Amino acid sequence: MTSSYQGLAGNRSAGADPTADFLPAQQQANQKLKQDIERLNQSVNANDAARMANAKRAGDTARALGDLSKTLGDALGMYQAEQIKKYQSEGQALAALGITDQDKLLEAQEKYEAEQKRTQEQLDGVADKAAKDGKPFHVLNGIKKLNAYHLDEIQKIQIADLATVVTSEFPQYYEDNGGASMSRADQMALPAQFLTDNYERFSGFNPGFVTKYGLPALNKFRDEQRQKIDFQWTQTTSAQTSDRAINTLLVDGNIGNAVNSLATTVDSKGNVRGPAGAYKYLVETVLPKAVKANLVSVTDVQEMFAKSEMPGMNGKTYADLKKIDMNTLIETAEADINADFSRNQKARENAFIAEEQEYLQNVDLATLTNDDIEQRQNQFRDTYGKESKILNQLKQHRTVDAVQLKEADKAAQRLIESNSLTSERLLKMPWQIQQRYGAIAAATDKVAGDNYKVQEDSIKDAVEQKASVTPLGTRDPSVGVVTSIYQAKFHENLRQQLEAGNPNALNDALSITLQEFNTWSAPGTGNFSSNGYNVFADAATAQNLQANARVEQERVNSVIRTFGVRSLDQVGLVNSTVLRNDAANFGQRGFKHHPQIQRISRILQVDPITATNKMIEAYNLANQAQGNPIPLISLSPAAEAIRDDLPPQAKAKFLSNQGQMTPNVSLQVMSQLPGDYRPEMVPMGYGDVVAKAAKQYDIPPAILAGLLEQESGYLPEVITGKRLSSSGAIGIAQFLPGTAEQMGVDPVNPESAIPGAAKYLRHLMDNYGFDLRTAIYAYNAGPGTVQRYGVGATTENKNYYPGILKKAAKYGYKAAFRDPSMMRPVFQ
Repeated sequence: MTSSYQGLAGNRSAGADPTADFLPAQQQANQKLKQDIERLNQSVNANDAARMANAKRAGDTARALGDLSKTLGDALGMYQAEQIKKYQSEGQALAALGITDQDKLLEAQEKYEAEQKRTQEQLDGVADKAAKDGKPFHVLNGIKKLNAYHLDEIQKIQIADLATVVTSEFPQYYEDNGGASMSRADQMALPAQFLTDNYERFSGFNPGFVTKYGLPALNKFRDEQRQKIDFQWTQTTSAQTSDRAINTLLVDGNIGNAVNSLATTVDSKGNVRGPAGAYKYLVETVLPKAVKANLVSVTDVQEMFAKSEMPGMNGKTYADLKKIDMNTLIETAEADINADFSRNQKARENAFIAEEQEYLQNVDLATLTNDDIEQRQNQFRDTYGKESKILNQLKQHRTVDAVQLKEADKAAQRLIESNSLTSERLLKMPWQIQQRYGAIAAATDKVAGDNYKVQEDSIKDAVEQKASVTPLGTRDPSVGVVTSIYQAKFHENLRQQLEAGNPNALNDALSITLQEFNTWSAPGTGNFSSNGYNVFADAATAQNLQANARVEQERVNSVIRTFGVRSLDQVGLVNSTVLRNDAANFGQRGFKHHPQIQRISRILQVDPITATNKMIEAYNLANQAQGNPIPLISLSPAAEAIRDDLPPQAKAKFLSNQGQMTPNVSLQVMSQLPGDYRPEMVPMGYGDVVAKAAKQYDIPPAILAGLLEQESGYLPEVITGKRLSSSGAIGIAQFLPGTAEQMGVDPVNPESAIPGAAKYLRHLMDNYGFDLRTAIYAYNAGPGTVQRYGVGATTENKNYYPGILKKAAKYGYKAAFRDPSMMRPVFQ
């Protein structure tokens, strides 16, 4: 059997290696072991005593071999420990371990392991045979350990474990040696130097085993660390180059130069970007981040693309060839601006509400004055640009000043009714009351000296003279009643004249009152007969009407108390004449539901249209045989949407303000309809045409609907061309004849003009580089005017875009309320 130490001996220097004297003994021991094994095989079937003797001799020989190997290992270890201190290179350190020619040493190691394996297999066969003969365990174990195979296996494991331990210590070594501050070359050398400094820890192990089971793992570790360091350096260098390129771009705005600089950088996987990858990285990563960081504006993006020539494209710019990328970045910037504005507005609103609530929680209403509120409102105006509605309500109704002012106003009103509010009395009231009623008091001063006795007597004389009253004659009871009525009318007329500032108020009031009396009592009116007046008959009629009204009201109340909402299904809740009139007059200008229907709707919390239709249905069902049914109130799709989809709070506001459901609704109510574009809200049934045209040309449909309303008001005479604008514009989209011809549009045909309007907006955006906002301004003023003077050059053009936004909001354009153009000046 050939020992691996022959390879080691061959690598030592002649005469300098103290292990040379041990090699013959090693060879002799191996040869003796082989001979003992052969003899053991021959006598294994002999008697037990002979086999045990052979085993004992083999064991003695194995122990001798072990002692020899230990002595040799100690000597080698001492020698290697001395050598490792002398050599600093990797080759020198390995040579100190006995490793110089790794290929030859690996070849010798392979042969040694193969021979050891064969020997061990022979011993295993002997042990198996002894086991069949029933020999005890210590005999079997001794036979298997006659060879050093199991020690070799332990050595392999120890070398692999030590390699793992050594490589795990590199991060600390890197930190202790200041690797982070080293140059690239020095960092790349660190892994090899680390292994050189740690090879000595493998001394004492068989060099062949170290070569086969230690060095591959160490070399792999060294190469991986070098790749890692190289990758990190490449990424760092690339990032620095990218930073310089980006900073330069933000200064000079030249996209071409930035692409050239970024082309040499690498991505996160270490791949060189190249020109195409650099441009993609710029427009998809760098510029969007710059936009979000507020380093680049919409104008900056436009200028970058417009001023940067694309290499190799004959002077064409990135704006010419990469318009889609430019528009995408512009949209990103605008969306970010809108998002920032919305966030800021929301934050400001929340802060305002928080301050408002804090003030209300801490204020003492018992001592709160108007000056206190005004001081706090000034702070709100300075900080948020608006006042607190709650504080204004407190100022009007709840403060000490407000309560006092209300009482003073009531007192002044009572004095005015009796024409007794003089300047002397007014001066004792708050200054607000003095300003409000100063003119009336001044006029009252002029006429108050007579105490109106002359005027009241004149009225009394006129009434008595009409009734032929004489000092000694009879006096009809109605005379005194009529006298009192017209004396009261005189004071009412006088108050009106004083409020109007009439300098001849006293005489004019008397003249008006006497004229009213003469008209009322003229022949043929039925108000005067013989020597008296018919006031008692009128009074009785009035009382009867009031009594009947109270009875009817109580009847309705009784039905509602009994049936609740089902009251609307009860025939006769409201007179059929009332229902028929409401159904016939609905939709006419100024229409309002009958007061009785309005009252029932308020009590039952049902809108008047629904209430009316339910009562009509109940009436028609009960009177089918008679015919002549009352038609139900029919609604347009827009009115149905308002009735069915409007949130309760908005619907309540709508009903209180409008009194009915019609398409002509306020912006504030319409904008609260759920969802986005609502085609049914567009007048004249053009909603679907608008939607189709908007989709075809990628225009928000509500914007298009608002533009058409801005241009034509959806008036039939404008849409059909019967009425032209002062500039000659015609039709629903108000095309000038030349523009209509250019766009291929029939301006008086809405099916052509509506898509034409969307097509023209898209034309302005694609061919002039306008965004939607600028294109809308240009629709009004013309693209040339906008390019030359900008938007808002005239008052009409300045208000054009905000006007369309407000109208678009009615049709579902929710973004209108986030647009700065819709904000009050203090917020812009």
